[in-house]
Amino acid sequence: MKFTRQYLNVTCIGFLAAGILLSHRFKVEDFRDSKVSSGRLLSAFNLVFVHISQQRYLTVNGSTYSHIGGIKPYYIHLKPLDSILFAEEPEHGPSRVYIFNIKSGTINCFTTIKSSFGGNINTLGEFTDYVESTSDNKVILVSKRGKRVWHIVLNLISHRVDSESFSEE
Repeated sequence: MKFTRQYLNVTCIGFLAAGILLSHRFKVEDFRDSKVSSGRLLSAFNLVFVHISQQRYLTVNGSTYSHIGGIKPYYIHLKPLDSILFAEEPEHGPSRVYIFNIKSGTINCFTTIKSSFGGNINTLGEFTDYVESTSDNKVILVSKRGKRVWHIVLNLISHRVDSESFSEE
C-alpha cells in the first residue's frame, strides 16, 4: 500500500485530535462544604484504562489545586487558626502543604524538603498524616509510615518549613 502525503497528514491530524480529546480532564465533584469543593479529575483514559490512578482536586477561594492527597474532605480544619490545611503530592518532587485562612482568604504554601506529607490526611492506622499542634506562629505536622515518623514544623511568620525530623518508634 502506497501512503500519500495527504493520507499521512490526515492520519497525523486524526491522532493529534484523538490525543487532545483523550487528555482533556473534567471534574467530578464528590465533596462540597462551605469552605471547599473537591473530587476527581478524569479523562477518557480513565474509561479505557480503568486501573490508571485518578487525580484528586480541591477548589478553595476560586483556585483549584490538583494531585491532592488524603481522603474526603481532603483537608484538616485548624480551628484555632480559623484555617484549613491540605497538601499536594506531585508525581515527582516534594510535597506542598497549604494553609488557607478562612477569614482573610489568604493562602500560604510550604514546600517540604525531605518528607512526604498529605497522602494520608484523614486516615487512621499505621499510615497517617495529622496535625500534632498549632499556635499563632507554628504548626507541627506528623507523617507516620509504619514505624517511621516524620515531624514537620511550619513557621507561620516566615512562611517556611523550619524543620523536618525523622525517627523510628
